[in-house]
Amino acid sequence: MAETPETTMPERGHSDDLEAELRRAVGGEVRFDAYTRHMYATDASMYQITPVGVVAPRDADDVAAVVETARRFRTPVLPRGAGTSHCGQTVGEAVVLDFSRHMNRVLEISPEERRARVHVRTKDELVALMDDAIMGEVLIPGGEVPTDWYEALAAVAERTRDVLIRHPWAPQSLQNALPGPNAMRHFEQSLAALADTALAADAKFGLIAAVDDYVHGSALRAAESYAAAGDAPCGEWTGAAARFAEAQLATGAFPHTRDLLGGTDHRSAAQRLTGGATERERFRDGLAMLLAGAAARLGLRLPE
Repeated sequence: MAETPETTMPERGHSDDLEAELRRAVGGEVRFDAYTRHMYATDASMYQITPVGVVAPRDADDVAAVVETARRFRTPVLPRGAGTSHCGQTVGEAVVLDFSRHMNRVLEISPEERRARVHVRTKDELVALMDDAIMGEVLIPGGEVPTDWYEALAAVAERTRDVLIRHPWAPQSLQNALPGPNAMRHFEQSLAALADTALAADAKFGLIAAVDDYVHGSALRAAESYAAAGDAPCGEWTGAAARFAEAQLATGAFPHTRDLLGGTDHRSAAQRLTGGATERERFRDGLAMLLAGAAARLGLRLPE
């Protein structure tokens, strides 16, 4: 069956006219030379298909102009980023749009909505941007940081934990993010809290790292508990977990645990052991023990 004019693709000779039209319509680079086309004929896959030409758009208007011009010439358009496809998605007989060269700016970011609009070249860059936005929330506003080392570190720790719990996806999703300006400011606030102490540099770093590990561990545990219990209070045992524990205790293989629980059911034991403390109160108690231990070991003065 003969193809209609609407579906017939242009012959290779039409590319000169297409190139000229694109140069008039686009502010970014337009390359139809043999060398550039050869460079964009491959990606990370085994395929090799020479494109009609390559355009590096500078903005959305350039993209719209390329699509409209290519439509008039009945030529496909193929977007391309880093060219890391293993299945040949970024190679083809088309006008290739290389977004990696110019369209790499941050347009909008919202940690609360877990949404970002960015021109980004790699996933690592996006993760770094999200991490920096989270760290911006962690920062204590100027003038609100306590002057005493203990109270200052406690304030930094509690604010950090609150932010991480508000974004429960962050502790795991952003673990390997490259540090940004706000992460540096956060570290600077922690160092400033210890500025008036006589601690050596390694002792300061060790104390800050210990507090940071405690905070992130607490936030991770809270996030996992919320997910497992369907947003039930952190630490609440499910019926299945309680029945399992009771069956194990009945074997006699866990005498110390049995003595700790005092022979009561798990709910009564939890109430007795925690004193009815809330999750935040238990976090503060643990942090107080950590800081008091650090003070005793490092010779720091505790607040009155």
